[in-house]
Amino acid sequence: MFDPTAYGAAMSHAPNFFKEVRNPKWADVAKTKIVCEVNFNHVQFEEWTPFTADPQDYMPYSKEIFDRAVAGEFGEVAEPDVQVIDTTPLTPEDIEIENRIRERNARLNQTQIPGVIL
Repeated sequence: MFDPTAYGAAMSHAPNFFKEVRNPKWADVAKTKIVCEVNFNHVQFEEWTPFTADPQDYMPYSKEIFDRAVAGEFGEVAEPDVQVIDTTPLTPEDIEIENRIRERNARLNQTQIPGVIL
């Protein structure tokens, strides 16, 4: 449950707002934010909360976590996940299959059978 008194502590940049931080990883290739897990003092329903530390955040503890993570206090900040996009052009056969699937789906969407969800 959220403790409203903890909000005031966060705004005053209390040093005991969180206990630990683990698994820091850059959120993006530009390295503007860090995703991690934080053990907050005010969160009672879970031990580790997913969190994104942002140096531009208005909450002082977010900036603190970011700065301390960059400084290496929570271990090395891992590189971000990189999404690989397949840029291989479709073959004529692939295009034909895609067109058949679209046509089939269009026919199924036009068919209305009471009590059946397509």
